[in-house]
Amino acid sequence: MSGAKKATTPPTVPTGTPAGTQLSLAIPSGEYGTIPVAESDIGGQLLPILSKGLYTNPLDCIREYVQNAVDAGAPHVNIRITGNGVTIHDTGRGMDEFQLKAARKFGISSKDLAHDVGFRGIGIYSGYDLSNRLIITTKKAESTEQFVMRFDFKAMKSMLDSAPAGSVSLNSLLGDFTTFKKEPAFDPASSFTTVELEDISEVHLRKLANRNDLRHYILQNLPVDFADTFEYREVINEHLRQEVPGYKAVTIRLQSDGEKDEVVSKPALDKLRPPVFDSIKDDKGKILAYFWACLNQDNKILGEDNLALTPAGRFKPSDWQGFAYKCKGFTIGNRNQLVKMFTLGNGTLYRWYTGEIYVIDEHVIPNTARDDFESNAAKSQLEIAVGATMDMIPQKQETSSNNSSATKPRLPQINVSKPIKLSKRSIGLTNRSVRPWVGVLGLSLR
Repeated sequence: MSGAKKATTPPTVPTGTPAGTQLSLAIPSGEYGTIPVAESDIGGQLLPILSKGLYTNPLDCIREYVQNAVDAGAPHVNIRITGNGVTIHDTGRGMDEFQLKAARKFGISSKDLAHDVGFRGIGIYSGYDLSNRLIITTKKAESTEQFVMRFDFKAMKSMLDSAPAGSVSLNSLLGDFTTFKKEPAFDPASSFTTVELEDISEVHLRKLANRNDLRHYILQNLPVDFADTFEYREVINEHLRQEVPGYKAVTIRLQSDGEKDEVVSKPALDKLRPPVFDSIKDDKGKILAYFWACLNQDNKILGEDNLALTPAGRFKPSDWQGFAYKCKGFTIGNRNQLVKMFTLGNGTLYRWYTGEIYVIDEHVIPNTARDDFESNAAKSQLEIAVGATMDMIPQKQETSSNNSSATKPRLPQINVSKPIKLSKRSIGLTNRSVRPWVGVLGLSLR
């Protein structure tokens, strides 16, 4: 057609341009064009910047390697601290040699966001700042060989410290100081991955070797199961397995020199009313999350008496008061951040409960620090739906109690010489919010 404007393609500089020469290439005139990025344009300093910046707590490193184990379907994870090293061994699917080589990729991951916890491709490097060597040994079931990858972090640090700024590329740093080998497998039928962090700095080792700190971190962050003695363990797990896609709870065993082995599990909280369950939906009926909740039988803040069945001093009541977000079993944030959504009693009654909210919507994505979700429309929608659901939990508790043969909670005895008058305003309740609590507390309205 005469007069038609001919389509043009932006000029492109030929690919494969030798490193260092791209700066001499002329910028195209008139229209945008590409200029290739040379290997030397991505500096090796990116590794310590991300390792130190994203993993500020040495225990975050443990979380990242356990996260990989969970993604590999491991039912059991052993964390052993001996000398100046940490070993994390899991019984997951393991890796073949191609998967192990791919694991070295930086910022590239083949994991599925809908099913896996890790997906950014940097967690494997979380041990860079802590240790001088990282050794990963792995094998798949029925393989007669196992494969080993070793990162010489000490040599990497030395290179970056001694070389002129910007002169070491990330490619050369990882290529020159990562080595591989294969060796015969002792048990061909097994599958596993073992992560060894060697020569850990003393300041970081003190934090990792503290059994109380490590246990507390695991309980507050990782997908561990309930204690066998917890009255509602089976019913909660059954609901979560049915309603939460990919629900995972792993057995984590701690091993340390001079200490007894310990299986970490969530405490057997006592004196709780039977749990209530429900889906959390948006205004169009889409399921965003699923929750369980238990109310203290004595209608008060969870305290030491709720820990009567646990070893003395091992757990703190405040760690189990209220609700925690869970994503693929891992905790996002802490239990304090949800109190603002529990409006009953101006939030006071929030700590009468213990429970968890399992996020199902794959568009709600944890940030790298795992202390919140990434800001997007899906997160906002979740918060709106959670806020609306929180106000309805007492009503669900009342309905559950009416349909159950469980004994009504024993109300606290009050001995007074003359009547005490309380108003809804004095205890922070509104006309709308007080009615669901009438049945829960065994009261009546006049």
